[in-house]
Amino acid sequence: MGWLKAMIDGFADSFDIDGVSSVKPTPHAGHKQEPLLNDAEAYGVRVEPVKVAPGQWYWRVVKVHHLAPEENGGNHHIYLDVLDPALPDAADALGGRVYGARLKVTWDGGESIVKVDKPLNEPGANYPVWKSQDCAVGALGLEGHELSSDRVTGLHIRHPDEASGNTWGHHSFSVIFVRTQAAVSDGKPMAHYILFGPAEQPATAVSLLLAQEYLLAYRPAFGFNPTEAAGASKVTIIADDKSVGAQIAADLTAAGATVERISGTAAEVAAILADRVARK
Repeated sequence: MGWLKAMIDGFADSFDIDGVSSVKPTPHAGHKQEPLLNDAEAYGVRVEPVKVAPGQWYWRVVKVHHLAPEENGGNHHIYLDVLDPALPDAADALGGRVYGARLKVTWDGGESIVKVDKPLNEPGANYPVWKSQDCAVGALGLEGHELSSDRVTGLHIRHPDEASGNTWGHHSFSVIFVRTQAAVSDGKPMAHYILFGPAEQPATAVSLLLAQEYLLAYRPAFGFNPTEAAGASKVTIIADDKSVGAQIAADLTAAGATVERISGTAAEVAAILADRVARK
């Protein structure tokens, strides 16, 4: 996810020799789960929820729509989008578009991988459906960072004429996937939070850079606020006890979090995090 590297690079670059920061990045937090909207059930379209462990990230279907005749204009497609609420400057309340994300469309005897690469004034990807096909679709995500996914089934175009624009063999559907974190069993909104030291400290910029690959691999929530961290089942502090004191760790434990600390020299911290990335 290039946005994360850019954010971290910008954060590090904002420190001058005296440690004065002009950038305070927004932490990556969990996303409120929106209810599923499926107005295509009357056309036999169903959503099969994926089973994932509590706290695990996955691609969730949030909207399935059968295009009205005036929307469709005689097409026979599945229009697709993949969104991530962690992406900055998102025009959509559900999140920003994940360019390069892949989706798998399957049918009896075949499959096709489509990629999100369209401009923002149209759906992120599309797949033309033919009259012989009964399709299903699930999201994969970016290559090398695939997640489990809900699956949408029953997508075909052999529906009766409705009006000009929707005739037999010319019906279309849109499906939107959003990266979502499964609820954790203890009722906390986040499974894992990485707590760094205060944003204005130069040492925090170093910790962010050292943690970059770990954050990309595991994609936990992260930030600089102990109050936010208290909303997680597990908190990993990447800071020494001068930056994030022992009392803060004790308070997080009292709030019901499992707390661990990773600290030491830059080389020691880098080695610990690299080992965890390698074991993923």
